[in-house]
Amino acid sequence: FDVILASGPPFTAYHVAQKLTAKLGIPWVADVRDPIVDNYFFRPPTAFHASYMRRFERRVVEGAARTIVGTSDYAERDMSARNPRAADHILTITNGFDLADFVGDLAPRDREHFTVSYVGSFQGDIRPDAFLDAVKIALDRDPALGDDLRVRIVGAPTASLAEAIVTRGLEDAVELAGFVPHAHAIQEMRAADALLLVLADLPYLRPTLTGKLPEYLGARKPILALIPQGAARDVLERTGAAEIAAPNDTEAAADALLRLYAAWREGSLPEPHSDVVAEF
Repeated sequence: FDVILASGPPFTAYHVAQKLTAKLGIPWVADVRDPIVDNYFFRPPTAFHASYMRRFERRVVEGAARTIVGTSDYAERDMSARNPRAADHILTITNGFDLADFVGDLAPRDREHFTVSYVGSFQGDIRPDAFLDAVKIALDRDPALGDDLRVRIVGAPTASLAEAIVTRGLEDAVELAGFVPHAHAIQEMRAADALLLVLADLPYLRPTLTGKLPEYLGARKPILALIPQGAARDVLERTGAAEIAAPNDTEAAADALLRLYAAWREGSLPEPHSDVVAEF
């Protein structure tokens, strides 16, 4: 072999690659799928742990022949600023979608209802509460929406998610479709009228595109996004097909949902610009 590719998390893969490089004398490349520092899945419980992760990141980027950042150029800039001696070895190759996944016949879709789908799991600080509150507000504002709206959450269900839906009295509007295989998830994206993207307003989420965003673009659907300033918002603002609200601005999110609903009724829902889709 000519090179070792180590992909993380799990970040232990980088330690293994360093050992192999020392033994075999061939270079290794670090493929950083999620941030080593400020990772929203791995919050350091103490200042000691946080310091250790910064030192570990430095050993990775200075020891690897190249470091590929899979989240966004925001994350690349942050990593380069923390590790200036290795900055010229760090590059961004974001998540993307496979074009072959989005061709072929589409399963029968519900054309009688305005379907908004979230494909993925709510986890950690990424929660559905603000969106569900916005749905409630929109239904109160426009009673006709109650007959037409169908929200599908396609991902691992949790008791807290089911409770949040029941507490707001949204059982008739919101359906938990459960966890599905990837091919089925793509079909859910293609069958929706609009797709939902949610991120929390936290500094460590601003460099995040999320793995679902490129596939949302591949489905060529408008996107309702409750997201902060950051990498995902930069992309969506260029698509010409996104309604964007701040993560906790339920009134703005309700307005955005009603604008998409009006476009659906008029048969004028937008598609993302093809040049932005082509980037992924």
